[in-house]
Amino acid sequence: MTTNLNIKTVEKEVDIGRGVIHCTLRGEGPVVCLSSTLSGTWLYQAKLLRKEYTVLTFDMRGYGHSITREPGFPLNEAHAEDLKMVLEHLGFYKVVLVGLSHGGAVAQHFAVNFPEYLRGLVIVSSLAKASGSTFILLNLLHGFLKRGDIETFWEVLKAFLFSEKNLSRVPQDEDNLKRLMFNQYTCESLEHIYACSLKHDTREILPQIKIPTMVVGGSEDILFPPRITDEIAALIPGAQKHLLETAHLPPIEDPKGFHSILEEFLKTL
Repeated sequence: MTTNLNIKTVEKEVDIGRGVIHCTLRGEGPVVCLSSTLSGTWLYQAKLLRKEYTVLTFDMRGYGHSITREPGFPLNEAHAEDLKMVLEHLGFYKVVLVGLSHGGAVAQHFAVNFPEYLRGLVIVSSLAKASGSTFILLNLLHGFLKRGDIETFWEVLKAFLFSEKNLSRVPQDEDNLKRLMFNQYTCESLEHIYACSLKHDTREILPQIKIPTMVVGGSEDILFPPRITDEIAALIPGAQKHLLETAHLPPIEDPKGFHSILEEFLKTL
């Protein structure tokens, strides 16, 4: 355990049988779980939220510091089951789950299958189903990975991460993005994520979500454009929708703007 400005941070390894999930807990208060494939994506938001909340971040099973005891990589539904076991182990109920991109896809399954663990849901830069240009671009990226061409994959992907107004940040942020995200993946693990994204289809189950929900997207997101965000929001009864002036990573490109709308949502719960 380490202490920073009297705000505690605790690292935990949670054994769920089929693997071990590496978790980080920061701060004290109502629980907010920030979900993405790798926990490093949420570093800035976790630092802001820990002043008033217990912030849970984790690496999904088979990624980063979390290990799997099963062959291959889990499906999104299995990741949702993993999170349920983690929350159960930690004694956390009625949490707010915030899922980004792949984490948003997993969060959809979690909210449908384990609503008793949630008091709020935030889906960020995710999709109900890949269609139109989103399907074409995901299929393009998946193709690079199937061929083992991870360098070209990264060169194309990073063009989607920031909007035009912040494009100059890519060279200066590239090392950090690689350290927190890209360098912790293998070509095989990335290929699995994109294969799952191409098959992902939650259109029939999203109307089952009855908890307070906010859906966030980037107005400049080429990969998951506003119509993809609109579709998710329309399928979840009573969902709020926000579009920030960003590309695919609102919490990273506009951390203060994202934190502002997240904080307002949390206050309503």
